[in-house]
Amino acid sequence: MTATVETDNDPYALFIYAMKSPVTREIYVPKIARFFTFIGLTPPLEDQSREFVNKCMAAQGWAETWIMRFLQTMKVQIDRKEIVATRCGAYQAFP
Repeated sequence: MTATVETDNDPYALFIYAMKSPVTREIYVPKIARFFTFIGLTPPLEDQSREFVNKCMAAQGWAETWIMRFLQTMKVQIDRKEIVATRCGAYQAFP
């Protein structure tokens, strides 16, 4: 018998379920939490995930705008030597 996960309307559960390795979860859960905090979503993470999806569905281009702002902020932090460039690379999964 295989265990099932109720993920129909739960973006956070889908996010967690997609990562099979506990090590991957340890790395990416804080990263998504940091991003959600940056864009002003209120914790807990489960609620932030739902709110993020709702905002994405309500306004085309909303997510792209915030992702670009987040990456631009990280670039400024790199230029100021507040963080190192390797930290930013982990957020840029796609070229």
